[in-house]
Amino acid sequence: MPCYFLKELFPNALIIHQMPGVFSRAPAANYITLDPNGLYKDSLFYNYSEDIKNYNQLNIATTFLTKREEFFLKLNFLKRK
Repeated sequence: MPCYFLKELFPNALIIHQMPGVFSRAPAANYITLDPNGLYKDSLFYNYSEDIKNYNQLNIATTFLTKREEFFLKLNFLKRK
């Protein structure tokens, strides 16, 4: 339910907008959307849609694996001094 009027009444409060999801119908499971920015054109998904589409998950996974390897190489307790 859009609650934009609450932001005006309580400007310092975090307002979480809630709405049933598109697949929240039988036989699918219940699904809801929670968004701190608002709904529809105010939503995070709408405002950051290009960033989401361009998100490079493989690059993040590769970076994580590289950092992990560097970390464990520093901890190599079998290395002789």
